[in-house]
Amino acid sequence: MKASSVMVLMIVGLTVLLPAQPPPAGPPSDFLSILQQVERTAEVESARYRVERAQLDIDSASYRGDVSFSLTPTWRTQWLTDEDFDPYHEVTATASTSIPVGLSSAERDRLNRAIAQTEVAQIELHGALLSQAAALYAHYSAAYSAWAQIPVLELELEAARVHLTADDARYQIGELSLVDLFKTQEDYRRAQQSLENGTMRAELAILELLLKTGADIETLRRTDEILQRFAPASPLQDQYNVGAVLPDRLPDAVSLSHPRLAAQAAAVDAAIADMDVHRDPLLSSVRVSYSSDDGHGGSVSFSVPKPTLSLSVTPPGISVGPEFPSAAGRSSSDKDRITLSTVFSLNTSGSRTRAEDIAAAAARFELARLEQLSRSVEAEIHSRRRQIDSAVAAGELAREALERAQASYEAVQSRDALGQVSTSERAAAVATLERARLNVLDAELDRAVAVFNYAAAAHLPSILPEALQGALFGGSQ
Repeated sequence: MKASSVMVLMIVGLTVLLPAQPPPAGPPSDFLSILQQVERTAEVESARYRVERAQLDIDSASYRGDVSFSLTPTWRTQWLTDEDFDPYHEVTATASTSIPVGLSSAERDRLNRAIAQTEVAQIELHGALLSQAAALYAHYSAAYSAWAQIPVLELELEAARVHLTADDARYQIGELSLVDLFKTQEDYRRAQQSLENGTMRAELAILELLLKTGADIETLRRTDEILQRFAPASPLQDQYNVGAVLPDRLPDAVSLSHPRLAAQAAAVDAAIADMDVHRDPLLSSVRVSYSSDDGHGGSVSFSVPKPTLSLSVTPPGISVGPEFPSAAGRSSSDKDRITLSTVFSLNTSGSRTRAEDIAAAAARFELARLEQLSRSVEAEIHSRRRQIDSAVAAGELAREALERAQASYEAVQSRDALGQVSTSERAAAVATLERARLNVLDAELDRAVAVFNYAAAAHLPSILPEALQGALFGGSQ
């Protein structure tokens, strides 16, 4: 490999490895800030490198070759053997050039493959952006859910504390058994443990989100501060709400524009193209030469398999010494000459037949892989579609539970206005209502994540909100 080629690849590699966005200094506040970090993920950087590498392959494959120049000097000395030594010297030179004017059959095949590979790399980059955005959306939703659960756990702990205080007072006056008091104390300890575990889960979820978005090490070391400063916007309350718009009918079929299938389809096309083994042209080259009696000469030749034009010029030589009789006395046979010569080549078809058999076997193998991969992708899409249905059903159950919790809370409020509700019952009703609201939120987040995962698995960004499509792909699909 030439030094210039190595330098180009190094520059491209550094361009890909350098971050497109600066690392976040703290926890993200909304999903837009998450999307701005999609370019930093290793999968997207790798896909973008493959696009740039494929474009370099096109440039390399379309290059016809260097124009070459050559100079061939010749010194010739001769003398008569039957006379005194008196040599005759002649110096001549031939200047020639070779100009590539086209590509050979193999080079054209290589160019076509590079173009096809670039198209596949673009599709894979599109898919990587979509799949990584879906992964980041899932991490952001998980962090938001864990963060939103902490106030609910605090309410449940407060309700358990109030209940424990009331039961302890009842135990002191003999209205509650020690066993029942132990049960209440155990419920309080479980509420404490739940709050500690919930806080830890929130810290871990935020930490994982920061890792996925490429946060610096110093930021990751301040996990407790991050949790205190984490005040995200709900992924369900902005223009990037994935679960807001859901088509009535989602396809389970898969098209060849899917990144995984597009790559395999390109392999099939390449294998089928290999079945057409090129035969060398019958006419290999054509050459026209000219020479005159005064020593001028030249030639023009054209090579057909690798289209190349070659030119050569030979001026009259420089002579020193006595000329030979044959050189001094020109005869009538001395004249200007133009010569046309051609070369025809005919190869047997044995190796060509074997190459076609090998290419046909490879094409059958790639076609079988495409069919198998298509079934695998369809199964994955169907599974993602079922996850959406499951999330929708869970959301309906959560909303029904919220309606019951709301009715129960309103009943407690009515009784509380009459002075018929204890402090522990009031705290428990509030905690139950907030837990039901959190369950609805979790179900809606699960639905949005399922829709995003389906869009990534089926490679259907069109089902996502337009604002999200524009942020990911610049408005182009």
